[in-house]
Amino acid sequence: MRMSGTDLRIPRGRAIPPGNRRRRGAVWRRSLGGRFLLLVIAVLVLALVGPASWRYAWDASRVNGELTGKGLRLAAVAARAATATDAELDPTLDVLLADGEVAYVRVVAGDGRVMDRVAGGGDVSRRRRMPDLVHVRHQFGPGLVRVELGLDPRPRLAAAAAEFQGQLLYAGLAMAVIIPLLVLVYYRQVLRPLGLLIAGYRRVARGNLDEPVHIHRRDELGRLAQAFNRMMVRLRRVQRDKDRALAELRELNRHLEARVADRTRRLEELNRDLEHQALHDALTGLPNRTLIQERLQQSVLEAKRHRRNFSVLMMDLDRFKDVNDTLGHDWGDRLLVEVAHRLQALVREADTVGRLGGDEFLVILPEADTEGAVQVARKVLEALEPAFNLEGMQLAVSASIGIASFPEHGFSPSTLLKSADVAMYGAKHAREGWRVYQFDSDRNDRDRLGLMSELREAIRRDALQLVYQPKVSLEGDAVVGLEALVRWPHPRRGMIPPDEFIGLAEQTGVVRPLTAWVLETVGLQIHQWRGLGVDTSVAVNLSVYNLQDAGLIEHVGQVLETYDLHPGQLTLEITESAIMQDPKQAREVLVRLEAMGVRLSIDDFGTGYSSLSYLKRLPVDELKIDRSFVMDMPSNRDDAAIVHSIINLAHNLGVEVIAEGVEDAAVMNLLLMLGCDYVQGYHVSRPLPPGAVPAFMQAVASGSADYLLARASA
Repeated sequence: MRMSGTDLRIPRGRAIPPGNRRRRGAVWRRSLGGRFLLLVIAVLVLALVGPASWRYAWDASRVNGELTGKGLRLAAVAARAATATDAELDPTLDVLLADGEVAYVRVVAGDGRVMDRVAGGGDVSRRRRMPDLVHVRHQFGPGLVRVELGLDPRPRLAAAAAEFQGQLLYAGLAMAVIIPLLVLVYYRQVLRPLGLLIAGYRRVARGNLDEPVHIHRRDELGRLAQAFNRMMVRLRRVQRDKDRALAELRELNRHLEARVADRTRRLEELNRDLEHQALHDALTGLPNRTLIQERLQQSVLEAKRHRRNFSVLMMDLDRFKDVNDTLGHDWGDRLLVEVAHRLQALVREADTVGRLGGDEFLVILPEADTEGAVQVARKVLEALEPAFNLEGMQLAVSASIGIASFPEHGFSPSTLLKSADVAMYGAKHAREGWRVYQFDSDRNDRDRLGLMSELREAIRRDALQLVYQPKVSLEGDAVVGLEALVRWPHPRRGMIPPDEFIGLAEQTGVVRPLTAWVLETVGLQIHQWRGLGVDTSVAVNLSVYNLQDAGLIEHVGQVLETYDLHPGQLTLEITESAIMQDPKQAREVLVRLEAMGVRLSIDDFGTGYSSLSYLKRLPVDELKIDRSFVMDMPSNRDDAAIVHSIINLAHNLGVEVIAEGVEDAAVMNLLLMLGCDYVQGYHVSRPLPPGAVPAFMQAVASGSADYLLARASA
């Protein structure tokens, strides 16, 4: 079956199913042609058949009335005859039936007698039920005579029926001619233009906007066609605009896709760069601590899975800070880059060389046991032996390497790193170059960390002690001041000297609360001595970490204010090496302390390699010559010359000189000859507890001190 629009075409020889016939009928009735045809037929029927039908109905009604009147008259005649004798009634009924219009007569007398007559014979009861007869029933007098007649109207309606049939034939002929003409006109005037419009709309629906509808009329359909054609023109414009917009959109989309692809590529490159930056050191390009941790974790998992060993080397450059301080950080960075290049050239492709930070490097050696790691450590040290040529400057560096192996020295990345770190610091302190992790050394480090916890608790409980070593003038034989030295009476270890915990306190950050405790204790002690009539100054040693403490200046001011001290009663000693670690920061702190009126002293002078140009810029009041130059002066002419030069240098700069480490009269007399201002050492006095200081000062003032007797005898 093929369907085109709403037309159904059935192949010949095949019946149309009832359902299809019903659908075609419904479609035909809904169409304008079907509706117009039905309307025309209805109008023609009303116009042609209606009057004839009305005339025939009027004639039938008139005949019915006439027959009813006639029947009443005949009934009266029959009634009068019924009141007479039977001989008179029968002829009367025969006369009535002789009338061609009377079909039957029935008379019922008052005494119950019934007389029936039927034209042509037959049963009067059947005739009485015939609907096409005019039945007349009349009763004369109550209970006297009842007459029933049936009259046939057909003779009288024959002419009207013939006329009606003629009119129907005329109407049929007229409709047979008029209806096709009207349908043809309607088709040409309405249906065909509508079909053209429908076809045009279908073409538009299919996207064909180039074929207009050709209807050249001035009526509504012509105007509709013109509107349709104008609509097509606008649609073509819209379509052209749409096609142009779509083309532009496709072009923009192509450009956008290209830009998105380019942006995606750039983002991927940026992500790779960011990932590389996040996992690699910006200076050397080596894996950073994060990536090292990941690869170390992966190495641990692989070693556990395959039951094999691997080792790590942690390396730290020796005296790298001296390079930064002397040449600057740029030179230090260049040196680190060159060291990284040598390390990368030394190891295998499967090995990992990373930078932990600063001058610390880590090497991961897969499938290498301790012996193999030792061989690699030796090669690393050999590779670092040739000096580095940095823009014509030859720099020689050495390194300290700690070795830790899995699983012997740790089962986790953090444990391995800690073990390698412990071994590295053991190698650095012993100056061995490399060292394999040993549990005993780690235990000592743990003991030292535990010792720091106890030191914090001792500071909190005020369980430390201060002793005071006098500083004496060589010219006036007077005590010019004291140096506060901290001691720690440990409940299990006994008296712990400062050399065993000061350095560790600096490394762990305990030195700051320790210095705060010393300043508070010294301030209180000076205040108490002043109440006993002893007026002196006390020197307190500062660490390089104290110079980096933003609260140092404020705390010194609080101590002076709390204990009502003159600023000159407090002397702060800073080692030369501490100053040279960060000269700019040290000078800023010293300038602020000097502005407060506090005396400043450079301790251990001669060991920090400070330049004279920088030294003259520091606001210091005195220099303390390191004991390493003072103790061997009588037997070492070079030490004596160095001490003499320092004394002359200090005096030329307007700075006083103190020699520490004076342990015999010969050294003291030599210092007196060289022009030294003050001395300090066991020959003068050992460190004194606070209660012994007033008596010692009185002994010196009276000339009865032991060192005076020793000098006089010498």
